[in-house]
Amino acid sequence: MSKFVCLLFVLVSVPLWAQMPSEALLVINGTSPHATQIAHEYAALRGFPAERILTLTPPVSFFQGEDGSFRWTVGDKDARRYLLDPILLRLELLKDASPTVLILSPDWPTRVRIPGSPEVSITGFLGSRGHLPEGELIKTGRAVSPWFVPPPDTPQNSSRRLRYPAPPNLPDDFFLPAAMLGVFYAPMNTEKIIQQLKRSKSGDFQQPTGSIVFETREDVRTKTRMPQYHATQGRLGKRNIDAQILTAAHPLPDQILGVMAGAASVNTRRYARHLVPGSFADHLTSFAATFDNAHQTKITEWLDAGAAASIGTVTEPYSIWTKFPEAAFFERYLRGHTLLEALMQSLASPFQTLLVGDPLCSPWAKELTNLHVETEWVDSELRVTASGVPTGASTQLHLFIDGKRVEGNGPSWNIPTDAESTGPELNLMLHARYLWAPPQLGFVQKRISTPHPEQLSLSTSQKRGETVEITVRSQEDLVHWELFHGNRRIHQGGTKGKRHQIRLPNSQVGSGPITLRAKGITRQGRIRLSSYADVDFSLK
Repeated sequence: MSKFVCLLFVLVSVPLWAQMPSEALLVINGTSPHATQIAHEYAALRGFPAERILTLTPPVSFFQGEDGSFRWTVGDKDARRYLLDPILLRLELLKDASPTVLILSPDWPTRVRIPGSPEVSITGFLGSRGHLPEGELIKTGRAVSPWFVPPPDTPQNSSRRLRYPAPPNLPDDFFLPAAMLGVFYAPMNTEKIIQQLKRSKSGDFQQPTGSIVFETREDVRTKTRMPQYHATQGRLGKRNIDAQILTAAHPLPDQILGVMAGAASVNTRRYARHLVPGSFADHLTSFAATFDNAHQTKITEWLDAGAAASIGTVTEPYSIWTKFPEAAFFERYLRGHTLLEALMQSLASPFQTLLVGDPLCSPWAKELTNLHVETEWVDSELRVTASGVPTGASTQLHLFIDGKRVEGNGPSWNIPTDAESTGPELNLMLHARYLWAPPQLGFVQKRISTPHPEQLSLSTSQKRGETVEITVRSQEDLVHWELFHGNRRIHQGGTKGKRHQIRLPNSQVGSGPITLRAKGITRQGRIRLSSYADVDFSLK
């Protein structure tokens, strides 16, 4: 209870600034090949470092019933055992200064049963680390996330602001922003989810112009947010941003930046040619994210129509406005926040809601187009220098070598290496953020040859029957070898000789675009690493 407050309309400002993948954790259901493929595609799109990817392998019974149907609801004990506890363990290792963003692959249950409380969304359960407010506060919408900022936004002392990076005095169990990349519910499938995420990414930094649409009708679901529509329309108008309050029969603007509606059934198809990449759309109703109840329009229909993300409740919300995004979401999103940041600022009570789509899209941020990384070897020491971004406290530089964060904020790093821990290649990633208005973001990835010779080679081929053939060749006799996807070991075994071959199922190697690396141990106990192998084992 101490981490949540009853709803008080105090005008405070809680600006967040452009979460980066280096501040997120991508949680993959490794038991599901299709979910794995989508997550790997997203990781490649967004530049997730290896230590920011957590692949779990729950029993199939966790997300699938005995009859093969999907298990949308799980008990809190199972949700803790198979999801929350492994996530908390990884967060302990990461030691993030700011609240880690949790991004779930598809094929996780969406709803958690809580004794003495309404059922909550899986993101609400994980975001609260399982320490949920009292059931009555959740039911009545009076359990409020600390991220929420009632509009209008007003300047505050910097000590009261929560941003990325967050101030150091936040409690360790501060609420974690969370979202799910997709759900396998009509009309969305693996191919459509990947296309939708790629379309969302294409909208980053594009500064799209167009209109906000508030679709209305004579329905309590509309009336619940109607005062917000008028207030937001007025504030946006002062910034010369068009916001239209329309009926469902009214012609639509050509370019639509976002939609809010309130109805059990919405004709999302009429928006399909109008929603720009990065747009957000939702409709306030009871069962938009309740996928075992076929009634009412689902949020997946907005995603199919072109929205980057949508949100709905997983249990009956009783048309309480605090359980849905405040219309001020659009004001914040258009300032350059990521979609998830703007949403967390604008959603008072997130415990029953599920955000599905791309949480990191940022169409109105700016790109650090001149960001550049120079590398130099001095003997076995790698020297890295970042340029093209202002230096100082307003800049954050997150450098990763072989998927692991390098200490320091740059812009220069000196990194000692050796053949056994480095191998013939390094994978370098740099995420950069400059806190300005709007925030500016940049990303650089490059593969670097090292002074250490290649003594191990790796080749792969995909075979029929959904298997992958892995071949490792070494210059010395090996007694043991291991195969890694990122920092995750996916196979190991004893061996003899200089050539080693094995066939593994796709489900073990992983589907989608992945990077593999082999590690061997010689008779003398020396460690040998191969170069990286970039492969794409997409499901047919």
